[in-house]
Amino acid sequence: MKRSYAPGGSILILFTVVMVCVSVLAVLCVSTARADLALAEKYGEYVAEISACENAAQRWLAEADARLAGGEAAENGEISALISEGGTRLSIRLRPLGDGEGRFEILEWARQSDWEREESLNVWQPSASEGEQ
Repeated sequence: MKRSYAPGGSILILFTVVMVCVSVLAVLCVSTARADLALAEKYGEYVAEISACENAAQRWLAEADARLAGGEAAENGEISALISEGGTRLSIRLRPLGDGEGRFEILEWARQSDWEREESLNVWQPSASEGEQ
């Protein structure tokens, strides 16, 4: 008795396996692209806050320079400012050099950002009963 095989059966199985692999790779590619987009948008917002804060600080520095050049005296020997944009703060302290030319020394130019814990990650957390085993 002869066995009959379906024509092209092994090729059909191979083709199906290849298609499943390609489909899985396509899904992984799309999910990675979506995650990259979300991260890029967050970073863009962060850079925009930093840039806005730095621009405001440069404007304040120009005003302080004009005041010092005009002969305005500094309180306690220093001029300071705290500039906030969104969750970013920039602390600036200047000390006039007292040379009559309105020059100053920058004592502090420090930027701080608020940090919030990321809660939206889908990370496996063991339950209390699983952790005891």
